[in-house]
Amino acid sequence: QIEATATNIGLELSSFGSLLDLGIFKLSSGSLSGALRMVGDINDPDFYGSLRGNDLKARVSFVPEELTATRGVLVFEEKKVRLLSLNAKAGDSQAVVDGDFTLNRMNIESVTVRIDVPPEGKGVHVKGDLPMVNVDGLAHGKLSVAWSGNTMRFSGQIRADETSLQLLQFVRQEAKVAPAFSASPQPESDPFYYEVAL
Repeated sequence: QIEATATNIGLELSSFGSLLDLGIFKLSSGSLSGALRMVGDINDPDFYGSLRGNDLKARVSFVPEELTATRGVLVFEEKKVRLLSLNAKAGDSQAVVDGDFTLNRMNIESVTVRIDVPPEGKGVHVKGDLPMVNVDGLAHGKLSVAWSGNTMRFSGQIRADETSLQLLQFVRQEAKVAPAFSASPQPESDPFYYEVAL
């Protein structure tokens, strides 16, 4: 058993290397400061407290531009970590980002990141292979990405402009979408489902 409190924490994220690389999401640089309390089994403790981030930079696998945020806050409550809502930039685009992380034996077991791109202004550039579709274009709207183990789930409502789609696996064809592509959350019975409105 352990019960300890760390105050005046100061961490440079670049020194953690691959520990903050979750494949789909990588926190690459910035600093964290604050205080944490650790209670419970020394191999699987609960955490309480908060850390403030400054000059944060991150990569998302399907967004070519680096995400940057001047400030952010992580709140620790037992095995859950919440990233409070923050304003982020990706190139010339802006988005509101928040998320949740679940810890297991001091490792990150699951991640959910929510991205909200306002309808006005330039959309966030999205490029890459998502389940069943290759996409390259500008996205507006709300997107939730949940990752746990080898499973990744996308849901939300997206409007895409100037976008090229290539459906993979079952249908091999390319669709030029203008002015908008709409993706709805998939039904629970399907592992992945796109509803496309042209």
